[in-house]
Amino acid sequence: MTSMEDITFRRGDKTVLPNIISHLRGSAVCAGWVLNDLLNYPKQSDFRYSGEVGTNEFSYIHRSGHPSTRDHPTYMIDGAAERLCEVIPGFLSGTRWTIRESPRHLADLVHERCGGAQVFYQQQMNLKAGELTVVDSGEARRLGLADRDQLSAFTGIGNAPGLDRWIQHAIIVGVFHDGSLVSMGSTIYVLPEVSALVGIRTLPEFQGQGFGRKVTTKLAQLALERSANVTLTVRSDNDPARRLYESMGFRGGEERFWASLGNNGLP
Repeated sequence: MTSMEDITFRRGDKTVLPNIISHLRGSAVCAGWVLNDLLNYPKQSDFRYSGEVGTNEFSYIHRSGHPSTRDHPTYMIDGAAERLCEVIPGFLSGTRWTIRESPRHLADLVHERCGGAQVFYQQQMNLKAGELTVVDSGEARRLGLADRDQLSAFTGIGNAPGLDRWIQHAIIVGVFHDGSLVSMGSTIYVLPEVSALVGIRTLPEFQGQGFGRKVTTKLAQLALERSANVTLTVRSDNDPARRLYESMGFRGGEERFWASLGNNGLP
């Protein structure tokens, strides 16, 4: 049996990352964010692991290098709680960080070891190619650089660095009303195995008119042209949203959690 003194977390380097990437591809629907980082942002990311890859002892704590996380540390964790419990406080020693896309069984560990953090529970919703219940996506269309000002105003990010890169590299879908963007959503990553949808939101005064369904339908259709699966997460206490996605063909997957310290952020 491994003692706590024997547990070390090593940085993933070029000698082991190919094996780790191959392992993560086998669970890409759950580990897509980490996999995308290691494939596309390896120099900006920091992946630390313990245990043999492919065993029950394999555990990791990963700091994302995704462009959307550059201004605040964002982590994903997975594996055995007994391996992670002693190292998490050291990694999460700052006053501002987020953990996302991590399995729910580790939420209590983060809550106990990182006092003051807000913890939210999420349900992962997954959609396979051929299972989308198609509705008329109507006015929903893919957005591009010509829609830059509308996206800037809707998201409230102004002319933040990376806005153009996001528009050019993500799949972004929106619905307009009287010339103004009123509903939108986008992908956060697109891989052959899976695409993740995020930021699906409709302005309050336009909710209840089916715009969110149209955005999600069009977004899922476009994502499934490039990926075998589509995934998103919804707050576990958001029953209306979960029922909406289930009616579109999404099925409940792993329970996840999101933790935040100093960000005042909600998932």
